[in-house]
Amino acid sequence: MSNKTNKIALLRFNYPWQVMLENQIYTLVKFAQVYNYIVMVGDEKSLQVCFKLKLPCLNGTAYFRPYYKDIDPTVDALITDRRHYAPLNWFKLRFYLDVLIKNYTIVAFDTDIAFGRKNLWLSLKKYSEDVGNCDMVFMKENPVNAGFLYSKSNPDTIALFKEWIKMEYMHPHVDEQKSFGLLKHIKCDSKYNPIEKLIQT
Repeated sequence: MSNKTNKIALLRFNYPWQVMLENQIYTLVKFAQVYNYIVMVGDEKSLQVCFKLKLPCLNGTAYFRPYYKDIDPTVDALITDRRHYAPLNWFKLRFYLDVLIKNYTIVAFDTDIAFGRKNLWLSLKKYSEDVGNCDMVFMKENPVNAGFLYSKSNPDTIALFKEWIKMEYMHPHVDEQKSFGLLKHIKCDSKYNPIEKLIQT
């Protein structure tokens, strides 16, 4: 991942979502003006589909297989499918952490998100500055929606992600979104103290 801007968009993919991913990338590049992105794939079949689409694909099986040996990563799991749904959402955090450790600012989002005509990096940078130069931006949703997040790379955010990943084992019946509310790091809402560093929006 070589880029002078040290910013990268992190996408995820499994092969049943091919059309959705193609639409997302089209809007990401054409409208949001994001050109540095990588597609992380958690299984071998989806990886081959990703390569056939000529996308910048990352074999993410190392983030999935060692932790969920009996789970099929190609399952299109609904939220009611507790066996598959939680692992398919938790494993992305290890990927995000690795990229932050490499000193990249990241924006990461689920495959069902498309973009309008606004420069995404400039918008997120301006927003984070306007609310107190925060380190992370989420959509707010009981307590956050982890399907869209922006994070700078620094010791605070790296420590937060490490703690967040541990929550899977400390609270095995809580998904990655709800577990965010259990973290000990400072969090604030944009309408509150702008000096605090980690933010929900």
